[in-house]
Amino acid sequence: MPEISLFVDESGESGTELKYYLLTLVFHEQNSSIDKQIELYENALHDKGLPDIPLHTSPLLNGHDDYEGMDIQDRKRRLQAFFTCFNAQSSIAV
Repeated sequence: MPEISLFVDESGESGTELKYYLLTLVFHEQNSSIDKQIELYENALHDKGLPDIPLHTSPLLNGHDDYEGMDIQDRKRRLQAFFTCFNAQSSIAV
């Protein structure tokens, strides 16, 4: 039986101000390597001269936390680098 990992992420606020709350579930079969996607992402960051820090979309888009003081163009390039992971998905067997 394959071993499955589950990653859970949420977005929104816990109060009643927002109409929607987003919950994302990512299932990953452990015997399916994602090394290629990680390498593509790290190479894209390196090629763009960007630091390899954890990606947190909301702070990235708003220039908060680790991205405070980071130029908007660098933040855009960082988001573009992340999409290299998705472009490589077609090579993964589902």
